Amino acid sequence: GELAAAPFERLGAEVEVIQGQVQEIEGRHTADPARMENLQPLMRRMRETDAQFGLLFDLDGDRIAMVVQQPDSELLVIPAANVVAALVPFLVESGGYDPHTLKLAFIKDSMATRAVDGGAARYQISTFMTDTGYVFLKEQKRNLKAKKYIVPMMAEDSGHSWLDVTGDYENPIAFAILFAVMATQYGNRRLDSTHPFYEAYTANRVP
Repeated sequence: GELAAAPFERLGAEVEVIQGQVQEIEGRHTADPARMENLQPLMRRMRETDAQFGLLFDLDGDRIAMVVQQPDSELLVIPAANVVAALVPFLVESGGYDPHTLKLAFIKDSMATRAVDGGAARYQISTFMTDTGYVFLKEQKRNLKAKKYIVPMMAEDSGHSWLDVTGDYENPIAFAILFAVMATQYGNRRLDSTHPFYEAYTANRVP
């Protein structure tokens, strides 16, 4: 949490860290972002402060859950693979990943949304599916890299996420920043935008 706060603050966000203290953990803990009950303190605080964007990390910071506020004030949890699907247009149109000049691919596991396929198909980009588990995604990326593919990003619904520009290690902070930049730019282009995180997500996703 503390590591994530600094870059968001430098980008101009008002940041509040909850449960950010470092402590020894034994046995069962409440830091698994894939479990809905662990999201409740974050979501409760978002309701109290009317926050539009919230993040939850696991103990070693390699998994993430994203929460956005909807126009009716309800909160929506966005699985990491869905974030990938929503970011595809942003990466292609604003991120320098031109499918006409680069050999691109996206990777998803067998539990991920079909929206990844739909988002990639908009730009004639290939999608590859693996068994569930980050080791399989990493192996597929290595195989594709050997075939001269570039994989801009990949994620699994447990919250592991990777960006091509940040290397082989999971980097959910950079993943979240990219989503936030997309949403901020979306809101800045639309005078009637009231919930840019939710609006940018719904505008880019494929049902």
